[in-house]
Formats: sequence, C-alpha cells, structure tokens
Amino acid sequence: MRMRAVQCLSMDEPDLARLIYRLESDPVFALIRPFVKRGPASRGRFYAPWEPDGLSAGLAADIGWDAHAREMELIRGIGRENFEKYFLHGDIAFSSEDTAAATGLDGREVLQIRSFVLALAMQEGRAGHGPAGAPSVRFTCLAKVERGRGGPGLLWFLPQYARGSYRIDRAGLRRFQAASLTAGQRARLRRLLGVMELINMRRDTVRRLAGTVIRAQRRFFLTGGDELSLVPFTASAAARELGVAPSTVSRAAFARSLMLDDGREFPLKFFLPNGRAVSVRHVARLLEEDPAAGDGPLRLALSARLGRGVSRRAVNEYRRLAAAAPPRARSRAVLHSAAAK
Repeated sequence: MRMRAVQCLSMDEPDLARLIYRLESDPVFALIRPFVKRGPASRGRFYAPWEPDGLSAGLAADIGWDAHAREMELIRGIGRENFEKYFLHGDIAFSSEDTAAATGLDGREVLQIRSFVLALAMQEGRAGHGPAGAPSVRFTCLAKVERGRGGPGLLWFLPQYARGSYRIDRAGLRRFQAASLTAGQRARLRRLLGVMELINMRRDTVRRLAGTVIRAQRRFFLTGGDELSLVPFTASAAARELGVAPSTVSRAAFARSLMLDDGREFPLKFFLPNGRAVSVRHVARLLEEDPAAGDGPLRLALSARLGRGVSRRAVNEYRRLAAAAPPRARSRAVLHSAAAK
C-alpha cells in the first residue's frame, strides 16, 4: 500500500485524471454511485477558464481553446453556480438525465461539457527552468494565489483539486453489496475502494500542502511576491504540520507550481526554503545594492534584516553562494511568466 501511495503521489496530473476517469467509468462504480458523494470543497475556488482575464491562454497550450468555444458558450449560458453544482462538485450525484433536466441542456451538450472538464483535468505542464545545465522539468501550475481581504487564497486551475474528496456511505454500501453484487463484483469493488483511498490521499496531500505554504509564506503573497519576505519553512517543517513524512512533502511539491496575480509562476519547492537559502537571497540583494560591500558591513546589514546575529564565516559562505547563483536566480527565482499577461 505504501508503494502504491508513493506511485500515486508521483503521478503527473494527466495520469491522475486518467485514473479518475477509469475509476468513475467502471461498471461497478456505476452500481455504487448512490453510496459515493464528494465532500465539500474547501480551501479555494475553481478558476473558470472562460473568464476573459487572459490567463487561460498560458495555462494549457495542449488544449485547443478555440475548439472548445461551444463548451464555454454552454457553460456561460448555464452560469457558474449550475456548472459547479452539476459538473464539478455534484457530477457523481447527478445523472446525465438529471443534469440535462436541471440546466436545460440536451444529453449531447451535457457530454460535451463533461468531456471539456476532463480535458481541463488532463492539462499537461509547461517546460520550466531547471537548474543550470540540467534538463528542464514540466511543471503543472495548480492554482493562482489571490490577495483577498482575509489573506491569500487559492483559485484552482485543475478540477480534481477544486473538487472535494470521495465520501463513501460504507454502512449502506455493505448492505447493498451483500444483497446485490456477485462475488466478482465484490472483488472488483474492493479494488475500486482502494483506488478511491489513494486518490483521496493524493488530492488531500497536495491541497493541504498548497494551503500550508500560503499560510507560512503569507507575507510573500501579500507583498505581491517580494522574495525577501520569504521565511524559513522547510519540507520537514511542512511535514510536521501536515502529519506526513518529509519525503511525502517532496513528492507532493515536485514539478508543481503556484501563480501570482501578476502571472509570475513559482515552483512549490521555492516556498520551502531553509534558513541558509533565505540568508543567501538577502545577501544577493545587498550585493546588488552595493557590490563592493565588505564582509563586516554585509554582516551588520544581514543581521539587521534577519533580526539575529550572523558570523563573518557565514556571511562569507552566503556571499560565495550568491555569486555562484545564475544571474536570474540572484534576484528572482521565478519559474516563468504566464504567456498572456
């Protein structure tokens, strides 16, 4: 089970979407649908790609947005509330016939929108900037972080994270399977329940990590992305807060990113710096302001910024690391900017 959990966390988003699609298309899943619901979707809202803010063009180049003009027109026609109720959060609870009757769509149009949502879920990542000399990594942008009155919040780009987890009426399901399922179907059901648990674990871990990151680095998001407002918050610290292993945090963060209001995109791992990484950023900024600064003045300035004493030896190491960083990374650890700003 641990190995399967690791494999599920390591899946890219299109593979996860395919797994969810196979699960929910299984004939046995159709039989148990009355006993499966989606839990309430908290910690963020869903980004509607048909909203004219220019972001969708940069999110998933593999999706031909022009080819989905009809679907977006249909969604605008039924409104956000009906879209989220029948195609996002309540897609399991309502049959195609129920959805068509409630929204005024015909059966073909219901299938069109469901296929469109699946296409959104299967977004490929975009090539990001890896370390110098290393192959680039395809990052999947999970959400935009919005600055609201109550603090930063998440606007999810992928429907699988905007949705709640599977909630199963196990008592009702036990009665149903004992009376209505064959031995083969009961064996298949056990496998499907295991898959649902893995998907819940994967979805909840990534969602909780993103929420933990925006709380820990609240100042960074409220300042609009000032790197010097980052605080030390390692994968180990995040793991303690989430109650998981540090390796789980690393897998959940790998090749996933968050976007700021201005379209800049940062890897999740960027928000998990240790104390040395934070100090190196401050030294890099101080050297940009005064390239000729000696270790003594640099130590005093850095100590003032960090609110604690720093040794000359540490300052010398931070200077060396700052000088070795690629020019772009010295001032900005941006993964890349959205194509449509």
